[in-house]
Order: sequence, then C-alpha cells, then structure tokens
Amino acid sequence: MEFPFDINYILPYEITIFNGDYRVLNKGQTTRIFTSEKLTSVIDAMGEASYRAQGLSGAVTTARKFRVSDHRLYIIKKANENNNLSIVIGILKVGAKHLYIYDTNGTVYERTPLCVLDFYVHESKQRLGYGKRLFDTMLEFEKCAPYELAIDRPSNKCLAFLNKHYHLSAPIHQVNNFVVYPAFFNQSPIAINNTPSASKQHTESISWLSPTSERQQRRPFSEQIDFGRNQKMRTLSNENEMFGNYQQTPIIRSLSMKDEHQPLSSYTTSYNQHYNQTAFLREQTNTTHSASYIPRTYSQVFNKNNPFSSLQRHNTTPIIPTYYQPSSTNEYRRTIESIPPVSKPETITSVYTFPSINEELSHVQHAYNDATRLHGANDENVQGLEEAMEKGLTAFLNIKTVLNEPCLLELSNALFTASCSWLVHLASLSNQVENEEVIQMIKQLPLTSKSHRQLSYIPEFIMENITDYLVFLGRFNVQLFESLSSVNEYVTLVLVFMGDASRLRNPHLRAALAEAFEAILPNKQHGGGRTLNSAFAEAIFTHHPLIEHLPRVLLDVFVSIELTGQAVAFEQKFNYRRPMYEILEYLWKFDKHREQVKKLAAYAEEHIDDAEAPLFLRFINLLMNDANFLLDEALSQMARLKENQEAMDRGEWDSMPQEQRRDLENTFRHTGQTARYTNIMGLKTLIILDMITRSIQSIFCRPAICERLALMVNYFLQHLVGPKRRNLKVRNLNEYQFEPQKLVAKVTDIYLNFSEHDEFCTAVCNDGMSYNEQLFPQAVEVLERIGHPRERIDAFLKLSEHIKVSK
Repeated sequence: MEFPFDINYILPYEITIFNGDYRVLNKGQTTRIFTSEKLTSVIDAMGEASYRAQGLSGAVTTARKFRVSDHRLYIIKKANENNNLSIVIGILKVGAKHLYIYDTNGTVYERTPLCVLDFYVHESKQRLGYGKRLFDTMLEFEKCAPYELAIDRPSNKCLAFLNKHYHLSAPIHQVNNFVVYPAFFNQSPIAINNTPSASKQHTESISWLSPTSERQQRRPFSEQIDFGRNQKMRTLSNENEMFGNYQQTPIIRSLSMKDEHQPLSSYTTSYNQHYNQTAFLREQTNTTHSASYIPRTYSQVFNKNNPFSSLQRHNTTPIIPTYYQPSSTNEYRRTIESIPPVSKPETITSVYTFPSINEELSHVQHAYNDATRLHGANDENVQGLEEAMEKGLTAFLNIKTVLNEPCLLELSNALFTASCSWLVHLASLSNQVENEEVIQMIKQLPLTSKSHRQLSYIPEFIMENITDYLVFLGRFNVQLFESLSSVNEYVTLVLVFMGDASRLRNPHLRAALAEAFEAILPNKQHGGGRTLNSAFAEAIFTHHPLIEHLPRVLLDVFVSIELTGQAVAFEQKFNYRRPMYEILEYLWKFDKHREQVKKLAAYAEEHIDDAEAPLFLRFINLLMNDANFLLDEALSQMARLKENQEAMDRGEWDSMPQEQRRDLENTFRHTGQTARYTNIMGLKTLIILDMITRSIQSIFCRPAICERLALMVNYFLQHLVGPKRRNLKVRNLNEYQFEPQKLVAKVTDIYLNFSEHDEFCTAVCNDGMSYNEQLFPQAVEVLERIGHPRERIDAFLKLSEHIKVSK
C-alpha cells in the first residue's frame, strides 16, 4: 500500500515492531516515533484494508484502539518502491487475552494465551513469503511456538497458511470466535517459564502473556453482596463493606514452589536495563526472575524455616472451596459435598489467612444465588448449600471474634512495630557503616546509599505479615488505629520501601504497602459501618517527618506496577491501583502535597524530551491509558449485555440446547461481573484525571499528550450522549454500577479544565473521528437533568462556541 510520505522515516526496519506508545521495540530499542499522525494514518489504512479483505463488520485494528492497549504491532514494508518512499505490505497484531477455551472433549480451560488479533498481507503481495517472514519474526520476538497461540476469527486463508508453514491441523473453533489447535492443551499447567519475553525486556509496557503459563488460579471476586431473602447472611454482607463496592477481576497467579521463598531483592523489573541487584534478601546475582507475587500462608514459611519437626504447622485449608460456578444439579451436589466439616478444624487460622475465608464465603453466596434462581429455594441441593453457607458463616464469626481479642492485637502490634523499626534501620544502613547496631534516623528520601548486605537476608514473608496485619485492621478493626500510641513506624516503613525498588524488588509487595496504607484513610466506610477519625489521619498526612515524599513514592509504585511480569493477569494492575487512587484523592486535600505533585509535573515538562521519561510523564501516560481502556471496555460490555438481554426477551435462548444455553448464561454472568468492575474503576480513574487537570494543565497541552486527551474525551462524549447511547441502556443500571450521567459530568469537567488553553480547543476541533458540535448541546441536556451547577453548564456552552472557531 502506497502513502504520500516517506515510509522509511516511521518504519526504520523491514519489519518494525511497535507497542501502544509508538515505541520501536526492535533490537532492544525503545525509540518513540514522534510523527504520530503519519504512523496513525498507516495503521488506520492497513486496519481498514484488513477488515475489508476478511469481510468483517468493522476494523479490528485502529490507531486509537492500539494506543490504549498493551498489544504489539508488526508492520512489514518493501523499500525502494513508490519513488523510494517505500510501501507497506502487511501487519500482524498480537496481545494476551483472558479466555475460556474448550478442548475436543468439552473440557473448559481458563487461560491467558498470546493471541493473534489481526493478520493481513496486501493482496498484491500475497504468496511471496512476506506473511511467513512476518509471522516468524513475531514468534521469535515473543518467544513462543505456533501451537501456543490462539487466533481470533481466522479466515480460511489464515488456517491454510498455518497448516502449510507450521503443520497445524485440526483447528478447534471456540464459541468466542478464537481458534486453537490440539497441541495447545498439551502445555503443563504448572510449567515454569522464568525467561522474560523479548517484549518484556525491551518495553515499559506490561507483558502479561504467558505461553507456558504456570498453574492458573482465580482470585475471588471481592464485592458487596446483596443477600436477598437469606437474612442470616446479612452479617457477612456488612463485613464485605470493607471492599467499598469494588470487585476484583479474576487473577492469574504463579504458584511455583520453586519461587515459594524468594528473597525480597530477587525480583527484577525490566526497564531499559535491570536495577541494581543488591537488595532485600539475596546477594548480588545475575539471575532474572519473573516478578510474580505469590501470597503464601504463614504456616508454609514457618515449616520451611523450622528445624523442629514437633512444631510443624499444617498448611491452611480453606473452609470453603475457591471455585463456585456449578451449572447443574449434580455439580451443586458435588459443591456441597466438597465442603469440609467446620466442626473439626484442622488448620491454623490467622490474620494472614482470615480475609480469604471471607472471600470464599462470598463465592458460596454466589453459588447459592445461582442455584436459587435456577432451581428455586425449596430444591434439596439449594437447601444443602444454604446450610453449608450458614456453617461457614458461624466459623467466620467465631474466628473473627478470636482474632480481634484485645491482648492478641496488642501483642501483634508490638511485634510489627518493632519489625518496622528494624527493617527501616536495615534500609538506612550502608556497607560503610561500622556500628550497625546504632539506630539511624532517616531525614531525607529517597535513600541514596547502596543497600546494606544484611538487607539481602530478610525473607519476603516478614513484609507480607506486616501488610496483612494492617489490611486486617483496616477491614475488621479500624478503630484500633486510634487507640495505638503511634502509627509512625508503619508510615515510615511504607514511605521508605514503597518507592525504593533497590531495597524492595518485588513490585507486588510495594503495591501491597499501598493497600496497607489505605487502611488509615478517614471518611471511609469499613466493616460494620465504622469510620476512622479524620483528625487522626490528618495528623499523619501533616506532621509525619517524611510525609512530604508520599506523592513521589505513590507515583513511583503506580508506574512500577505496569511491570508485574508474565505470570500476572493484565487486570491485576487495576486492583493494585485502586488503593493508590484513594490515597491520591485524599492527599490532594493538602496544599503541601499538591505542591509536591506540581513540582513533579514542572520537572517532567522541563525534561519531557529526555531519553528516560520523567516520573510524572509516565504517570499521566498510564493514567490516560487506564481511563481509555477501562471506559472503552465498560461501554463495550454494556452494549454486549444489552444485546444479550434483548435476545433473551425475544426468546432466542429458550430454543437452544441446554448446554449451549448454560454456556451463554455463564458468559452473560461473567460479562456482567466484569462490566461492574470496569464501570467502577473507569469512573474512579476519570475522577482522578479530572482532579489532577484542575490544578495542572501545562504538560497536558504538549502536542502529543494534548492530542490523545482530546481524542479520548471526544470519543467518550460521543458514546455517552450521541446516537450510540441507546446501545448502553440495559435493565437495572445499578446492578452493573453504570452511572452514565456521572461520566458525562466528569468528561465535561475535563473539557472545562482546559477552556483557557487554545491548544486543547484546537485539538478537540481537529478530531475528525469523534468531534461533532451537536454533542455539546446534548451533553448540556444531560447536565441539566442531573442538576449540575448552572455556572458550569454556562461555561461549557461558552467553551463549545469557542471550539467551533478554533480550527
């Protein structure tokens, strides 16, 4: 395909590899292509040609979708043609997807494979070897085999191509339109792949694909439960208020026993080069591990390091099994029978394992609700499940009472505050310090000295125990914080380690510190409806000697979570960032913290062209990526839910075979759960973006950032108030936490934050994809219906007139 500009300038290699940030990934580079409009036109043109050639209803590959994804795009060119401007021959887009895959026996597997999402070679250049060259380059770069791939909606030509060149036959077509091959299921579910992929080594974007993934485990949903008719379970509903209506998506975790007891320093993250290896738990090493966080029970670590066999502790067995998605009466019966008797506990339960019991009980509740809906409350199996649920609740409340015993909590607090002081002391030491027993007071962060060798001997579970204890208090006994003489030891631990990758390698543990720190935030409903005294938290955010470093530390861990390693599901980073949003929103109330963020923004703008992007620049880039992904995903899922509801209303599902209908119902339920999560997190991300842009605009008005921001707000305004808004009207919006009116208000607020900046107004007007001057009056109608402040509405109308003449 020919273009009226020099292709060689944006495609420096015969096959150029890009990520969503328009960075070239070939040969270890991370060079950013700054002529984004030319590359955008190439991607859009090739994406359109691809969908037309395949007879699809719309483009799979567009520049806008690619910019907010973690996919990789391979573009092949032919030089010395078109008057030496070169031509583009084909594209190949890959990325990881969380899929439910069926084998030929009907067994379902939950996997996150590398997927071929779009593959196209121009018709004039087919059967000349270009497609094979493109595919081989992808396999080499991604370090995977052809049979490990899942292919999205392959054409007959694509299937013939795979059979001819890679001997892949007998394709297994899936209900989700993907295709896999029989060898796909021969991969061991506990296979270990500690070698980072090439994309993980050479890009700042997260690589969450795992072609030979380790044992896969779903992390339970954490959400507030409406227990309906079962009044006896409302106590558990109150306990679940600690989750604040946030629902966690399924998570893929590595459970390799090989890495079960890794030191805190053994995890490296992959920017352009590895961090210093001298750190928390091991001497300097050249081994690179995938940064997979493995939550461990205390008893496992105890047994591993305990030489006395008479004191061995048994591993914690869940009171309630983790998986509860039965689809038939027999499966419900097996579910009930699989619950071990609560009357004879054989395990040790502690603050480290207790929250998981609460989450597992939530799964039982979901199973009970589903069984009641399908079979009625009088069904024998439903009644058995209800009885098992009540027994689990009894155990839950008994254990909660024991763990909240005042003397136990007092002794635990004494242990953990001492542990905090000890860890901070070790972090402050340098190898040149002679007297290591003298407590060193930390006066400035970040610590610039090389970490002390003793820090390399400390096991991870010590830090895990501290964070689990704080999370336990935040969920089940928040008022204990106010009775403590001081929490400064905990706060200092968070500030020292959360933003220092040289002393705490594992980014997951640093993210866990953010969740622990969230426990001290005030004005937040906790279990039992209790709240924390705001004066207590304000004193910490104002008077702690190191608290001024909190904004930098928070942004640092926010950015580092993008590099969580191959064995972690893509969605997990949003779960990690949720408490960070809460902390950022609270600290924004303090002038001193806002000024610190403004300083970071000013520094980023001054060094915006540096080879290593400044911290604040990376932060706002990821923040906009998250907003784009979450909101786009939420709108897509709401549209999908509406289609399914309409199909059910028309009776289309009633005529289907029972197994097919059951699969559709499970998919519908899963889509609803995911939509609820993305709606909550999408709105929260938009709130944070609005909050920041109210005080900081200059850096957002730089050309590349300004264009992205304008495209984003235009796109969402079009879908929320334009003709496509009808696709989002599902029954019971509250069930999915979908609040389109709040979204419109926040989108218009972001517009108003830049009303004085002509660069932004011009970028909005020049958007040829989504901008329409009629959208602004339609948005005003929504704002008037929800009672938005009149002065804000008038300002928005004035801004719309200004944008019209900004071309």
